[in-house]
Amino acid sequence: MMVRLLKKPLHEDDFVQLRRLATKLVTARLDAALDKWELKNRIEE
Repeated sequence: MMVRLLKKPLHEDDFVQLRRLATKLVTARLDAALDKWELKNRIEE
């Protein structure tokens, strides 16, 4: 993981927070991609 390549490793709390934020970002992008795909393929909930 990129964070481990830093000369000064992050504190555990900072790493956990970074991991949570990264998860939120990936989730938001996946949600947007799925919404776009559903619109393109006329899928309704």
